[in-house]
Amino acid sequence: MAPAGVSATSARAEVGGVPASAGSPPTATLAAPRALKPVSMVIPNLALNYLPHRIAQAQGFYREAGLDVDVQIMQSNAGLAAIVSGEVAFGDYTGSAIRAAARGLPVRLVECHGVRPIYHLALAPGLQSLADVDGKAVGIGAIGADTDVFARDLVRKYGGDPSKLEFDALGASNVRFAALMSGRVGAAILLITETVQARDADLTVLGTADDMPLGCDSGVVVTVDAYTQRPQEVRDIIGAVRKAVQFMQQDRTESVRLLAEWQQVEPRQAAQAYDLASVQTSYSLDKAAGQRAIENALAFSKQAGEVDPGVQLSDVADLALVP
Repeated sequence: MAPAGVSATSARAEVGGVPASAGSPPTATLAAPRALKPVSMVIPNLALNYLPHRIAQAQGFYREAGLDVDVQIMQSNAGLAAIVSGEVAFGDYTGSAIRAAARGLPVRLVECHGVRPIYHLALAPGLQSLADVDGKAVGIGAIGADTDVFARDLVRKYGGDPSKLEFDALGASNVRFAALMSGRVGAAILLITETVQARDADLTVLGTADDMPLGCDSGVVVTVDAYTQRPQEVRDIIGAVRKAVQFMQQDRTESVRLLAEWQQVEPRQAAQAYDLASVQTSYSLDKAAGQRAIENALAFSKQAGEVDPGVQLSDVADLALVP
């Protein structure tokens, strides 16, 4: 069964009137409802990072903006290609969008609300501290990638020495978790879904949102043409997403319910994910914080050798339409 809430359903109404009889007082004229424009938003997965889009559907924020938004799942390369081709209008990609824009793809980040990456460091079964990891590998996504940078930083913050550890590139977070559970690695950096699984398995989990540096982890991506030719539509989508972020920060109960429904997980697991994500810290509506997060994400990509050192913020992002 497809995950609940992945597609929005248009809500339209027709208003009709009956002519007034002669001599009767004039009746108020009801304005026709605003027609909803169908557009698509592509995201890489149903992780909590992208929950604001489900909230914007469920709470009607997209409809209030005059948009009938269909949220689709596409991996970053395919999603960015679909945005550039005009197949879809919007995406929520950050690091991949920065790297693509830096290589000349005509896309820009026009908003950033996920201002801190949501990662935790988990230890293999039976290990209690980083001292127990000495001599064993740490599972990361790829050498030089953000998981490498953040894993080394977390090791330092929790008393370990990255120079004494081997960092093993394993790919996706679920693969890293499997390697951790099997004992193939002594520690692994995990996304929120696998962090919840690690907690359920009674593994030692290290890291909080405050341990993470500012770095754009979720935001809105459009083409340069869309930004320049349809600025009001871009403003509308930005406004709806930001309303959803505010709702997510203020209403834990409903956000957890929507997350459980969206991911088809137990409410208990959704609640753990919400709390582990520290949404008050990991998400922000402060425009200046969003810009700093993008600047840091660009710096991480340069540090990893994925982006030319000469690339500037204006080459990858433009936040002028953010209120």
